[in-house]
Amino acid sequence: MTRKLFFSAALALVAMSCSKKNETGSITTEETTTSNPETTINTTVTPIDSATSLKETQSVTTADQTTTTKTTTGEVYHYISNDGKTKFSAIYDPEKGTVALKNETTGQTYDMKSVVSGSGSKYEDADKNFWWTHQGEFNFGKGDKDLILGKEVK
Repeated sequence: MTRKLFFSAALALVAMSCSKKNETGSITTEETTTSNPETTINTTVTPIDSATSLKETQSVTTADQTTTTKTTTGEVYHYISNDGKTKFSAIYDPEKGTVALKNETTGQTYDMKSVVSGSGSKYEDADKNFWWTHQGEFNFGKGDKDLILGKEVK
């Protein structure tokens, strides 16, 4: 009887440890866009006491910046780099084909859209940062360079 009870308790512990806890959370991303880039204004100044004129160039910044924030809520997936120094959190929205990605080590966030990939899932933002996942592994990079490689934490 004691053996059956012990076996049942052990089986229950194994089943509980194998179940995956679905964590939900949110990631807020910020994007700053600049319009009306810097404008250069040329002015000519003629002093009152001189017949010579001075040419003066002024550089005036007329740029407008708009910051857009977006909060994505959903199931949070965690990743760690192969060297253990960098951690990422990601929330995927398959309906929109997007991922909200946060580098937990630096605090930097990325709002990325799905792009064509030969295998796995690949996302890219406007600055050409990319996030590629395949079979529990990830690559984070910019342009055509892989910067951080790692795996999903389960």
